Amino acid sequence: MIDAGFGTAAERTEFARLAESHHSGFVVLFVQCEPDEQRRRLRERSSCCDSISDGRIDLLEQQTSFFEPPGDSEGKIISCFTDRASDYTLN
Repeated sequence: MIDAGFGTAAERTEFARLAESHHSGFVVLFVQCEPDEQRRRLRERSSCCDSISDGRIDLLEQQTSFFEPPGDSEGKIISCFTDRASDYTLN
């Protein structure tokens, strides 16, 4: 599992080829959240002094400007929406 943004099809293709070269599967987990909720979560996270996240609203805006949603030609894609409050946890 690789935890990264992979904002463009080219970045995802590069990792798909890497996985194939190691005889591994490649699946895109396309996690989506409404922009207002994304910004709310980033503000909440930045107000906490012990956060290790590098997520910032200005970085979100930059990433959003070049983001390419995954397409059907990229293989297996699992989409999920995470618009629940940030204190929601899975057990």
